[in-house]
Amino acid sequence: MKHFSEYFLGNHDLAFHLSGLIFTLLGTLIAKYHFWKNHQAQCEGVCVHPKFSLKYWFKNNIEEFTIALITSFVVVRFIDVLLHWLNPKISAAFGWEIPLTEDVAN
Repeated sequence: MKHFSEYFLGNHDLAFHLSGLIFTLLGTLIAKYHFWKNHQAQCEGVCVHPKFSLKYWFKNNIEEFTIALITSFVVVRFIDVLLHWLNPKISAAFGWEIPLTEDVAN
C-alpha cells in the first residue's frame, strides 16, 4: 500500500522536490533584486531611497513568493506528465524533442 508521501511527491523523492524549491527561491530572489536595482536606477535624483527592510519586503512580497513556491512544486511534481504530453507536440511542430534525463521518469 502506498503512503500519502508517495502520492504527494510522485515518482520523485523529497530531495528532488527540495532542490526544485531551492532553485525557485534563488530565482525569485535574483528577480526581486534585479527589479529593485532597476527601481533605484529610475529614481536616481528623484526619489528618496529608504533603507532596505526585510520586514517590509516580506510583507509586500509574501503572496508572490508563495505562488512561486507552489507553482514550482506543481511543475516539479508533474514534470514527467508535462514532458510526456509536450514532446509529441514539439516533435510534430519543430522536429525535435526535449531530452529525457536520468532524473526525470518517462
